Amino acid sequence: MRGDLFARIIAWSKETRLNFTNATLITRTVNDVKQVSNFIDLSLRKTYTTAITVIGASWLAFSLDARLASITLIIIPVVLTVSLALIRRAVPK
Repeated sequence: MRGDLFARIIAWSKETRLNFTNATLITRTVNDVKQVSNFIDLSLRKTYTTAITVIGASWLAFSLDARLASITLIIIPVVLTVSLALIRRAVPK
């Protein structure tokens, strides 16, 4: 990712590159790559944690009261659909 970012900066015109100091470009490059890395790391962690929580909660709910727990089978897909719609709108921005 850093290599791709560096290649894009090198492709800028000389006038555009003169607007930024070397220190600024280095700092922004390192910070931007770190931000993307953190986002991916936290997203994967959240996904695994949420999946384990949903599976555990479903198992516990069905072991206590199957009729009441069946309502969660309706609610979970609705929540997932809304979440995916929000993620699809948020990620490009």
